[in-house]
Amino acid sequence: MTARLYQNFDAVKPLLDRLDIRLGFIPAKDLTVPAKNFGLKRLRERLDARDAEAASRALTALRQAIADNLPALNAKGYVADEQQKLAQLHAAIDADNAAQNTTHNANTAATTAEDADYQALDVMLGKIMRTGRLLYKTAKPKRQQYEAAAVGQRVHAAQQPKAVPAAAGATPA
Repeated sequence: MTARLYQNFDAVKPLLDRLDIRLGFIPAKDLTVPAKNFGLKRLRERLDARDAEAASRALTALRQAIADNLPALNAKGYVADEQQKLAQLHAAIDADNAAQNTTHNANTAATTAEDADYQALDVMLGKIMRTGRLLYKTAKPKRQQYEAAAVGQRVHAAQQPKAVPAAAGATPA
């Protein structure tokens, strides 16, 4: 998905170059939106930075500027095919960016849920350790069993799968 997004970024660049050349041939008085307001430089910077959201916003502004100046651009050879290609690339960039955001948001939600479980476990283990240290304040060997490392080792050992003894006379599969 990311590779396709970057390919679309690269596919936009030649269209921008041809548009920039055509804008150079149009007298300023014939443009309803000044050439500098097309945002070509900013769009190129956003494409080079691989910033999909900013590139999408810049493409929206560019497409509006093209629509506002279409007669003048058409007179200098700007064809509907280029405008359509730019619109398709813009839509593809937005779709890939939205898909990436969906994946990222799902991963963030899963991480948040796992973090909440970890925090609950940490609270329980903290209570166990504090209680054990208070109960065995004077018995150092017993108190050490309630230190973080010792409790962690016991939890880890409890998580290990236990081997089930084979039934007498049974053959292993």
